[in-house]
Amino acid sequence: MKLLRIIRDESFVRFIREVTITKGTEKQDITAHEAPLPSFDKAMQALKEVVVNILDIGNEYKHSMTITAMTISHTKHGTRSVSINFLKTLTATEANHRLNTPMFQIDDSSEGEEGRKQCAKKHGELVAKFIEEAEAYASGERAQQMLPLDDGKSQKAEPQEGDALDFSEAKSD
Repeated sequence: MKLLRIIRDESFVRFIREVTITKGTEKQDITAHEAPLPSFDKAMQALKEVVVNILDIGNEYKHSMTITAMTISHTKHGTRSVSINFLKTLTATEANHRLNTPMFQIDDSSEGEEGRKQCAKKHGELVAKFIEEAEAYASGERAQQMLPLDDGKSQKAEPQEGDALDFSEAKSD
C-alpha cells in the first residue's frame, strides 16, 4: 500500500491510497468517520515545525496554524516527496487562509535517480512518523469512538451527547 493523500477534518479522515491487486494497482479513496489515535493528531500537528522550516518563515508563524492534509508522491524507485497543507488563522480578519508547502523530497534518491533530501533529518523523521501514523489509521488502527457526523448540511441522524433513542413505545406487528 502506498498512501497518496491524507486529509484530517473535524468529522472525518480521508485517505487516498494505491494498493496492489492481481492485475496491477488500484487507487482507493476512502472517507472514514472513526477518530484517529491521539498519536495520529500529535504527529500531524508536529508537522508545523516542518512547514516553517520549508517555507523559511519564523517559528511565531506556527501560532494559529493547523495542519490539515499531506500529499505524498513516489518515484518509480520509491523516493518520496510531500506537500503539507495547512490553515493559518489571520489575526486581522480572524479568517482561515488555506496554504501549502511546495513539494519537497523527504528521502535520499534511490540508485538511478537524481536529487537529494530537501529537508533536515529531524524534519524528515517528523514527516515519516506522520506517514507511519496515517498508514496505521488506513490499516484500521483507530480510536474507539466516532467523529461528529454533523456537517451542518443535514439533519442529525445520530443521538447527540449520549442521548439514547427511545424505543419504549415501539409497536410490534
